[in-house]
Amino acid sequence: MLSLRYDVDDDPAVTYENSSKDTLHRFAQAAYPKNTYYTARPTGLWSVVRPNVYEPSKGYVAVYNWDNLDKAEVDLSGVSGLQAGDRYEVIDAQNPLGPAVTGGVYQGGAISLPLNCTAAAKVDGAPSAFALPYVHTKKEFNCFIVRCAEMPK
Repeated sequence: MLSLRYDVDDDPAVTYENSSKDTLHRFAQAAYPKNTYYTARPTGLWSVVRPNVYEPSKGYVAVYNWDNLDKAEVDLSGVSGLQAGDRYEVIDAQNPLGPAVTGGVYQGGAISLPLNCTAAAKVDGAPSAFALPYVHTKKEFNCFIVRCAEMPK
């Protein structure tokens, strides 16, 4: 399970399959001896693909890109409703109304995802006193929505 937790100082603490990097306040590591705790920045590329249990032809991808790569190869076989031969599209979850970042005919297995997305959707409805610039996360973290471009047959 991949999750992102925030400690009391609003510094992100990453937890990945019971592995943590960063300071966890009010947390005794000795209470969880089977976990792994990183004291330095992780390396590599971690991705998680989660199916949508209500819409089988849709799924979600989270990518932790510790090496700041421009693209990632991600296996979409975890999206249960996406089968080889289906047309698909991948949407940047931080710009859900924007154009697809990639798509085509799914061949099965891994696809290439761009990790240098820059457009972020404007959030309407926030009071102007709380207005923040619409900034996409850096390529260290990306999240995507995968969906069949046509209804599966």
